Amino acid sequence: MRVLIVTDHADTALMLVRLLNRAGYDARTAETRAQAMALCNEGPYDVLICDLGLRDGDASDLLVELRGRCVGRAIAISGYRMIDDNRGSRAAGFDAHLSDPTQIAQIAETVRQLAQARGLA
Repeated sequence: MRVLIVTDHADTALMLVRLLNRAGYDARTAETRAQAMALCNEGPYDVLICDLGLRDGDASDLLVELRGRCVGRAIAISGYRMIDDNRGSRAAGFDAHLSDPTQIAQIAETVRQLAQARGLA
């Protein structure tokens, strides 16, 4: 299963790649919308994990572009813990919303659940 991680936080990206690769997923990272689009051209991704606080654009707009081309399920991550942020990310098309700092086990479990929902796990 392929996972695309879009975040400009290097430590978060490294942690997620290590976690997901150890769990048997093929995880790739992008720091910008342009990098995410380039990775999208390399083939489909089963799950997108995207930071809502992208410095070069809106994560919701990126999801619309990627979902139409190369992404199945999507997880929003953010530093916000407001209920409205969770509702807003779901309304934008994200399947799940996790707040930073997120427990590593919670991320892995959410990816597993989304993969299972797509019949991949």
